[in-house]
Amino acid sequence: MAGVTASDYWVRLLHGDTDLGGGFLVNRRFVLTASHCLRLMPTGVKDVRVLVADRVELDAVVDQVLDEFDLALIRLLGADGAPVTPVPTDNAGSSDRWFAPFRPSDVDPHLTGTVSGSAVTYRCEGGGTISALQLDTEQELGDFHGYSGGPVERRDTFDGRPVVLGVLLEQYPDRENRGRAANVLFAAAIGDALRRFDYFEVGHLLKVLLEDGALDAVRARPVSGRPAPADEEAAAERKLRTLRRWARDGLIDAVELQELRVRLARSFVDGF
Repeated sequence: MAGVTASDYWVRLLHGDTDLGGGFLVNRRFVLTASHCLRLMPTGVKDVRVLVADRVELDAVVDQVLDEFDLALIRLLGADGAPVTPVPTDNAGSSDRWFAPFRPSDVDPHLTGTVSGSAVTYRCEGGGTISALQLDTEQELGDFHGYSGGPVERRDTFDGRPVVLGVLLEQYPDRENRGRAANVLFAAAIGDALRRFDYFEVGHLLKVLLEDGALDAVRARPVSGRPAPADEEAAAERKLRTLRRWARDGLIDAVELQELRVRLARSFVDGF
């Protein structure tokens, strides 16, 4: 689609004329954001507008909200999904340089800095404990309101491609001046964030169904009165090997691999 590039995976969330905050595509159909960004929406309303890189607008609905972990998942509507491919994800390392591509408006700066803690146990305002990135910020804004929900990238990789490390959640208050915020932000580590949602977590079902020997156990307890045919088992195993090869060759990222595994597992079970 014209005007949209491969790195334009970050989004702006809107409800009517209200700017809710940032988010980013974790695959072609789901956007991850901070749940507190949705508090400006009327109670009970779930429809949102997703503006991809401030260029392409898509309709969407709130799919899951985990207020205790300050995370939310937005599902895109329509058959085609998003017009861009999400970028790869990775674990952060201490001293990594980071960059935030989403900013509240055209007059606000991009945030940059250094990861000072790559696996910090952090308790969110909602009470949940997550594995977080502690981020030192170079921009002395005093108030980082509006940046929440956007992605944290590492961009100093050998090929210059962005890699998502986490989702921005909260800022640390300045202890001397409660009206300001210290230049320390916290972001949920991307792996921990995705594991919080049922949609991504059910990927373990495929391992149960498709690992060597596991299908024999499934066949011994047939569903709907008939065992799984051997040719269906072989086809499922071939597809699983293909997915693993694609991931190894870099053709799909970890999030896409997880989604495809889930779809394969569900289609296998539905075929019983």
